[in-house]
Amino acid sequence: MLLLMLVFFSFFAFFGNGQVLWRVGKGNPRMAGGALAHVGIVLMIFGILGSSAFDNTLTDGQKLGKDKPVFVIDEGQTRTIEGYTVTFADKKTTEEGRLAYKLDFTDPSGRAFSLEPVVYKNRRNQWVQHPDIRSFLTRDVYVAVSPGAMFNKGGDENQAELLMSPSDSVMVGEKAFAIQYVSMETGSVQKNAANGQSFSALARLKVTNLKTGIQTEITPAYVVPTEGKPATEAVQLPNEDLSISLMAVQATGQKIKLLVRGKDVVEKDWLVVQAYEKPLINLLWLGLIVMTGGFVLATYRRVKEEQFSNARLAR
Repeated sequence: MLLLMLVFFSFFAFFGNGQVLWRVGKGNPRMAGGALAHVGIVLMIFGILGSSAFDNTLTDGQKLGKDKPVFVIDEGQTRTIEGYTVTFADKKTTEEGRLAYKLDFTDPSGRAFSLEPVVYKNRRNQWVQHPDIRSFLTRDVYVAVSPGAMFNKGGDENQAELLMSPSDSVMVGEKAFAIQYVSMETGSVQKNAANGQSFSALARLKVTNLKTGIQTEITPAYVVPTEGKPATEAVQLPNEDLSISLMAVQATGQKIKLLVRGKDVVEKDWLVVQAYEKPLINLLWLGLIVMTGGFVLATYRRVKEEQFSNARLAR
């Protein structure tokens, strides 16, 4: 209700001051400063209302914390979010030695553009985010990112967690190995009388050494004990400093989570993205320009009147 009242009074002030500006401007443009400043203020209000009340958050339903809608994207991945096609295309180091993450966008109308938000650690070892903004005539697109390293709790750097679907293939270890998820076998239970454990799932993986071309098939298992929490056992790749564990199995869709360990393993980079579409934000800047012009015009008129008055008194 309060918002509707503010919109109503803003429209009333806009048209009222617009009429005054038209009448005064036709007769004596120097007298139009006050009305012009008021029109600028109303335009700023329209811009603030439009950008805050009608903004569009680009999200897939995930939230960072309790109140920040976001979406997650892996390096090289392309996603469609709220009609926008988004690709995590690249990352580069700026002249200041900071990381900039390049995101390629295509909006619902087919217009393509790129944004490069920056994230870095300051001297106090605190993360600092510099959003990037792309301005259009009717809206602005605002993007800030949080890289996966921000959520790293200081674990082993020589390991990576991979979420994979059947037929997925990913490279690890600076493109030294390719891991392909071939299939998953469930329901084959093997009880162990000694410890009561049973294998509830086996992931069939094909690991290729990209330097030698040697392919190895391994089947890490997801272990369910008769008592306690599920466990996993790492499978060591023969003659390689690389081991793979099956950490979780999705109930539907056959997705799995793998933990890959090895001296050359580098986890694929990923971003948590906060993106907003702000309509009518240019009205704010237009209003600021118009308001400033009005103040300058009014000040100019006052100075001229003072000079004229002083000149008359001097006579």
